[in-house]
Amino acid sequence: INAEYMGEATQAIACAYVEARCVPNGVGIVKLMGGETGFIATHAALTSMIVDVCLVPEAPFELHGEQGLLEGLSRHLRKSGHAVVVVAEQAGQHLLPPATGKQKPDIGLWLKRQIDDHFKKTKLDGKTIYIDPSYMVRSVAANAQDQLLSMMLAKCAVHSAFQGYSGVSLGLVHSYHVLLPLSAVTHHRNKLSTSGTLWHTVRQQSAIQVKCCPPKSNL
Repeated sequence: INAEYMGEATQAIACAYVEARCVPNGVGIVKLMGGETGFIATHAALTSMIVDVCLVPEAPFELHGEQGLLEGLSRHLRKSGHAVVVVAEQAGQHLLPPATGKQKPDIGLWLKRQIDDHFKKTKLDGKTIYIDPSYMVRSVAANAQDQLLSMMLAKCAVHSAFQGYSGVSLGLVHSYHVLLPLSAVTHHRNKLSTSGTLWHTVRQQSAIQVKCCPPKSNL
């Protein structure tokens, strides 16, 4: 994960933390980009050290019930008075209403509405603050190391084209610039392992423990 990406993401989380602490029962929600994976969300949550719960696509979560997000959030607010929620942009798709056209519902705004409605039903005087730093993270300027890597990959791409190679992609493997078949590069999407050390560390650091549920089958 690019260090500059993490810098912008953690800055947004810090802003949500400050805003949440400024009001009684404040909840700061930060939606982070990442496509269909939760790598940016998990790394930013660990780096900031102030995230109470991190929601990612690889771990579908329950919203209602004793072990659901809303009840866990309410218990935490009664105890500490504020909370910070980080949600990856494709998390909670099993809970969202069907998409209309090509535009998918925004999980961040939907989650904010669900928490606001929960506050009203439980008569908990709380406030939600929603921050979407997607363009700030995406538009981070390339640093010197990024520029050097891009230049070297571009040169290698030109040389490989002159040598007659096609259907390949350039990559960095063990500090060597190598040609990789496109079939191997696109064989599968890299996903966050929910049984790996990274996700377990995030769960251990989280003050709000939310029960994960298996995704609904389309069969």
